Amino acid sequence: MSTATRGLWKATFGQVCQTLKVLEDLGITPEDLKRLRSDQPFAKRLVAFWKAGAVTGDPIPDSESQAKARAIMGKNFLGLEEVRRGYGIALPAPQLAEIPFSEETLQAYKDTHVLVAGGALSVNEIREIVESAFYDTDWYNCEPFANDKKVSVRWYLLRKEPVPESRCKTYDLQTALLKDEEVPFACEVIYMVILYWLMHRERLLPYVYVRCQDKGSDGDRVYVGNFDSDGFDVDDHWDDGCYGDLGLASSVPPRKS
Repeated sequence: MSTATRGLWKATFGQVCQTLKVLEDLGITPEDLKRLRSDQPFAKRLVAFWKAGAVTGDPIPDSESQAKARAIMGKNFLGLEEVRRGYGIALPAPQLAEIPFSEETLQAYKDTHVLVAGGALSVNEIREIVESAFYDTDWYNCEPFANDKKVSVRWYLLRKEPVPESRCKTYDLQTALLKDEEVPFACEVIYMVILYWLMHRERLLPYVYVRCQDKGSDGDRVYVGNFDSDGFDVDDHWDDGCYGDLGLASSVPPRKS
């Protein structure tokens, strides 16, 4: 080994040791570092979190379209900056620069819906990031709806509460109430509710559940909600059940370009 190579190796090793010391001082354990090496999705999210400016705290500015939407929606606007701070992921700014809803639509739904920038996360990936926000249950760990289906990278306009008059009805009767809206997937509702809580420390759906579009492997409809101090619940039940605390989730589809 040449003197120059030995010097470079020594400098690099010194930097690695300094970095590990900083991480140790911040509470990072050997188990955390092992996960970083073995869990590629986790490592990718961590790198995205870093590159998104989460470490330096540099805010992601709104585009002109986003700024107008934020002014209308107020706290019911969860943009790229909120996603970065909450989930630690960087979203493609150019792809989400334009809001696919008219100002008239946003004005109509500003109090009842949340406008949120979607990031490609599944139910179980969201739970992995914010495990403390969920009930302590593992029934859906291997469920396709919780692993295979992911939030699309687009803007969502999701209802904060059950569709009006949708409680105490079967799923068919609930969906018959919809006119200009559609039933979202569980990952989409969970993504919005958990991010809203992370940003505002306010629990949506605190005493009620909402049915989603998904079905579990047993064929029953997935429903989510009852977000209390014990966490956010995910379960499933047959479509013909009628209960006072079980309504329907809904979202406004984006306009076609």
